[in-house]
Amino acid sequence: MSLHQKKLTKEVKNIKKYAKFGLIQISLHAKERMKERNIDERLIQIALSYNSTIVQDRPVGNYNTSPFYDRFVIQCKYNKIPYHVVIEKQTRDNHFHLYKMITCYRPDEGVFRKDGTLRKRSNRKA
Repeated sequence: MSLHQKKLTKEVKNIKKYAKFGLIQISLHAKERMKERNIDERLIQIALSYNSTIVQDRPVGNYNTSPFYDRFVIQCKYNKIPYHVVIEKQTRDNHFHLYKMITCYRPDEGVFRKDGTLRKRSNRKA
């Protein structure tokens, strides 16, 4: 397992732990989008705490405009329905972490595989 994979495994464990105890902050944007999309906040916290994996990771400087925060797209399921949750990790004092939900959505089956884990390959030729 590479160092990067170990880091992501640790992040998943931390996110699960934070979600289990309701410690993931939810942004106003996420609350508004979940309401529009009929997604229950509590349901997502439960799903994150039990079965979540990182689908995409945006470390600082890699398409991530924020100079201080890592962002992760987490895939979780509740009643076999996949959800993607964008989580931002804020680090304070080099050891204290804060996780904040930026948005949440059901992955589009036209873009992602049915299970929501991977993007489908494009058949378009450049």
